[in-house]
Amino acid sequence: GAPDFAQRNSRYGATAFDAAATEAILSLRTIMIPDDYVSTLQIYLVHTNLGAGAGNVVWRVGHSTASVSGGTLPAFTTTDETVAAPAQNVLAAELIGAWAPTVAVGDVVNVSCGRIGGDAADTLANDAGFVGYILTYTADM
Repeated sequence: GAPDFAQRNSRYGATAFDAAATEAILSLRTIMIPDDYVSTLQIYLVHTNLGAGAGNVVWRVGHSTASVSGGTLPAFTTTDETVAAPAQNVLAAELIGAWAPTVAVGDVVNVSCGRIGGDAADTLANDAGFVGYILTYTADM
């Protein structure tokens, strides 16, 4: 089936991705880099396990970056990340390695996420939940 977003319990909402096949990649967030940005943008994938199973999930994450005056955003740069699913309804945040884009103040960044359930490395037999992203950076204080 298609990914669906719902309130999963009293603590959070998540987009459920099936285990059986590659699910549509969702462009979920648009971020403008703030005026206090200095360096070291890091992006964490926040996810959970929506069932009682155990195993790995292959997440395909992507980004596209452009300056506000630059016009159309370029194609997404993607990477596949294999991560261990946490226990059911426990949130986990995974740093997406060296994947973060190079950005400057005022840039617009779109980020996307999907599950590659058909990959042999994806061994979680139940739905995986995508909650969102956490972005951190060095700020000019």
